[in-house]
Amino acid sequence: GSIVCEGGSELAGGLLQDLIVDRVVIVLSPVLLGGSRALSAIGGPDRALHRAVRLGPMTVTRLGPDVICEADVVNRSG
Repeated sequence: GSIVCEGGSELAGGLLQDLIVDRVVIVLSPVLLGGSRALSAIGGPDRALHRAVRLGPMTVTRLGPDVICEADVVNRSG
């Protein structure tokens, strides 16, 4: 079975921190937002590079102006 979780950076960060994510789907739109107080896509505590969540080979699909990137999580470093 699968559960789809769509939410903000804190939900994404919490699910990754709890080591319960098997697959990641990221939708990129041709819109840039930012600023010194902009939120990261993944919230939660800072994560050093050696503890980064690593993804396997990525499938990329275009959907109109958007790009959908899908990949399995290959490590679960918490």
